[in-house]
Amino acid sequence: MVIAARAFFIFVITLPSAAHAKPEPGLTGQFAAAIIDFSYQDLPPEVVERARYLIADSLATAIGAHHTSIYQEVENIIGPSGGDHLLLASGKRASMSEAVYLNSFAANVLDFDDSHTEVGHPGATIVPAALLLKEAFDKSEQELIEAVVAGYEFNIRWARSVFNYSNKFDGPWSSSTLQVMGTTVMAAKLLDLSTEEIQRALFFAASNTPIPVNQKIGLQRNQIMSGMKNNYGHAARGAVEAVLAARASCLSMASSCPSALPAASWTRSRPRRALRLRSSA
Repeated sequence: MVIAARAFFIFVITLPSAAHAKPEPGLTGQFAAAIIDFSYQDLPPEVVERARYLIADSLATAIGAHHTSIYQEVENIIGPSGGDHLLLASGKRASMSEAVYLNSFAANVLDFDDSHTEVGHPGATIVPAALLLKEAFDKSEQELIEAVVAGYEFNIRWARSVFNYSNKFDGPWSSSTLQVMGTTVMAAKLLDLSTEEIQRALFFAASNTPIPVNQKIGLQRNQIMSGMKNNYGHAARGAVEAVLAARASCLSMASSCPSALPAASWTRSRPRRALRLRSSA
């Protein structure tokens, strides 16, 4: 898997968008440069329309979880404390961390969300988090779409690279583990992180990544499917908190992150193949 991951990073820096970015030392620096240079202007119209569809699809599937007992039980466990952020499945208000967890969890409860046959359900972690960050940081629709497409593109390429071996379903695995990467990329792009901030976010995201389980619950023969089989809420929350922490740590050390915004502002405020996903919603 280490070799596959290195191959992925090398592949990323050969993407057309990366050709215009200033080279940075190290693989994570080059990866960050590719994220920064990823542009809405390079997206074909059909990809933009597909992104809009996938955003609407994830929104609908999250709202559709409102009647399920497992969502209601998990929401009771999390215990939303009130705040500025909407819970899609219940209409309650919560903190950013709570809302990211519960909205991403809700998006996958019915298992009707978008699916990629190799890497899971990227929309469940990317889209709910993107909508919350868009509202909190007052981003435009174009910025939202740009970040969502970047999240899908990088997530699918990453997952294909590290999850590419013949007996991959015979041991510990989880698409939740794979999807932390795409959600981190989405959030980093949407919040305009610098190269150093992205490098920090990747480090924090790795420490927040869910541990794979030895045979994912619900995919063993004769087992009943569990709504907790992916735990996408944990993956999405880990990614968003990684990005916010990276941004905050650079804000507290402005000399090392010259592009950082004032400290008071962080709390508010050519891909074609990767978006060929099926949706049953």
